[in-house]
Amino acid sequence: MRRSTTAACLAFSASLLAASASTSQGAPPHLAPQALPPGYTLAAVASIQWPAEIQCVGDGRCFVASVHDPTDEERSAIWVIHPDGSQQRIYRGPHYEPQLLGEKGLTGMALHPRFEADDRIFFYWITPSVNRTDPIWAVISSIRSDGSDYHEVWRSTQKQFTDSHVAGGLVTYAENGHDYLFVAIGEFGAGKSQDLTVEQGKIHRFEIVGDTLQAAPDNPFYDTPGAVRSIWASGFRNPFRLTRDPATGEVYITENGFRCSDRVYRLVKGGNYGWPTWDWCQDNPGYVQPIYEFRPSIGVTDIEVYHGPIPGWEGKVFICGFVPGPLVMLTLAADGRLIDRQDVTDSVHTCGLALGTRADGVLLFSKQDQAGTIYAVTPLHPGPRVAAQLTSDAAQPAADRRIHYALDISNLSFANSVTATIRLPDALGYLPGSTFGGAIYDGSLRQITWTPSIGAGRALRAGFNALASGPPGTLISVTAQIVDRYGQATAPSASIVITAGSALDVSVMPGSPAIQSGQSVTYHLRVHNQAISDTTF
Repeated sequence: MRRSTTAACLAFSASLLAASASTSQGAPPHLAPQALPPGYTLAAVASIQWPAEIQCVGDGRCFVASVHDPTDEERSAIWVIHPDGSQQRIYRGPHYEPQLLGEKGLTGMALHPRFEADDRIFFYWITPSVNRTDPIWAVISSIRSDGSDYHEVWRSTQKQFTDSHVAGGLVTYAENGHDYLFVAIGEFGAGKSQDLTVEQGKIHRFEIVGDTLQAAPDNPFYDTPGAVRSIWASGFRNPFRLTRDPATGEVYITENGFRCSDRVYRLVKGGNYGWPTWDWCQDNPGYVQPIYEFRPSIGVTDIEVYHGPIPGWEGKVFICGFVPGPLVMLTLAADGRLIDRQDVTDSVHTCGLALGTRADGVLLFSKQDQAGTIYAVTPLHPGPRVAAQLTSDAAQPAADRRIHYALDISNLSFANSVTATIRLPDALGYLPGSTFGGAIYDGSLRQITWTPSIGAGRALRAGFNALASGPPGTLISVTAQIVDRYGQATAPSASIVITAGSALDVSVMPGSPAIQSGQSVTYHLRVHNQAISDTTF
């Protein structure tokens, strides 16, 4: 008989909640709740059961890892939230028996560090159990962004059954021409986090080589006899998530503690984080010390370093917890010391499992309710997604002169596509074959059309040549009507005024800039025809 959804959820959360009767002395500062920045609000943008990880890419898509779905046989999944808000499942994981679920499921996900060139998605999951005697395995697999090309790239086991401290987090990065993957794995309830011959209770670092993961040769224990070569740091109980600050290269970890606190750490090469010998809510300088402790525990889950346009949030560290509560924001000094903590959201819009930053700088976080709501911190009045400028090479040309028009479009947001349309006025005659940059001329409509796709932060140019005609004083205005894929419009224009004068530009220049008395001088007559037709004179 299936357990209820609530029972299954409680099973997953059991070891995330290190209960404490009261706040311990010496807890870090906790400032009063802070409202959202002026001009921003919360909006629900998606609904996905148990969203544990959110990773977004430059074209506006966001990939969401679902730990398990009580409405779909407790299966894990990977979903895509498209820029238009639609949701698509690209991976459906194995079925989990509710009574054996525990912390199993898909708990970690990371995108290849060069995703535009290699669209692989790595994800960490636990094999299902059919009884309480068979050993379980932690597995890292990869798929393409459309769900194809499945590969299993890593496995780990304690050769026994357990349903606690098995969650894992992933983060990727590129450095010096190499691609790397950090893996956080819990201690599987075995208490062997200090044993370097055991994979569990550690942070591992692999180099991504093709469809394989290989221990990086510069790992701190790579040459230690008997040690697991992929270990980067040891002494963890239940590290739930990793994140890397692209601005500094620092990696941060959330660790679910045992007796009275959860912790936030910076990742240190070769560092020892103390478990199981240290986790009793007292300082021990012999181990890596936390940046911040949650006392009592909040069942700490995801962590994200924010970079984007939201005022006052640049470089801040955001944290979620399984115990219903607000989104937490930490301000850190350059050396990693805590400056302050603030609660950003209210008790209704709680952050339960996942955080992510969309390519346009919108911060996403998930509330673990029956709907699996994902919220976005959204500006009340969104700024433009594209900027455009239409220019001509002459503001006051003579009649019958060639005019060069250029349209520049800059993408201010995530990857976008636009449709630009320029209808030529009667006083402009299109010059055949003169379009460039992908623009197309339709003679039946006397219209230039351009439909480029523009990457995040990129700019493109297209244009055409035309022949201006009309009597002196004729005003010729050209407007580009631009609409992006989300319906946002802009209309840059350029105007010229026909002036009296010849299409010929004539100049007479001496052959030498310095002339002495009595010296013969050669003069050059330069005649430049600026018109489209041949001219005799």
